[in-house]
Amino acid sequence: MFNNLIPRNLVQLIVVIFIGITMTTDAQEIGGIVNVVGDDGKAEYYYSILPHEEIFERGLISEAIAGKFLVEGELDENTVMDGSNFSQNPAYLKIMHKVIGEYGPQHSALIAEAKRQMNGVVAVIDRRVKNPNDRVPPEDIIGLFEVKESMLMQYQANPNYILWTDKGFSNIDAKFAPLIIQEIRKLYK
Repeated sequence: MFNNLIPRNLVQLIVVIFIGITMTTDAQEIGGIVNVVGDDGKAEYYYSILPHEEIFERGLISEAIAGKFLVEGELDENTVMDGSNFSQNPAYLKIMHKVIGEYGPQHSALIAEAKRQMNGVVAVIDRRVKNPNDRVPPEDIIGLFEVKESMLMQYQANPNYILWTDKGFSNIDAKFAPLIIQEIRKLYK
């Protein structure tokens, strides 16, 4: 489903209908829906957090694809593109969790929570959750850090985390998004 490289000449940006669907962080909006037209003329719709200009220039590697929309035919104003027809890409999730696991122990908010707890776990919660002090559904918990003696220890990815829910696409912390993009860029040859 997620090809190794989609050549740049097959990549088109969906602008007219879906200009508002982007990954948001505190600092910026990044990424969006990308239309790829195959040799057979059929369109496929992917979501990537890479800037569109970069996708057009370099193509789209599998790890840069957060997921694919399972829609058929041409898009129009009645086409629904949301979590109900979004298939997340395990290769992208692997990079996302790698970045969180590696850089989470340097994140000031996670460090502060670990110091407050002293022992236990600190949850990394998707920022699309309006009030993280309320009950957070499993699909909005990105992962957990074990806390020992106020130190962030091992990170565990949540297998129930969903990138696109009825609340929208992942709204990951602004400190992690550029690091995920950086990791993806390292994979281009």
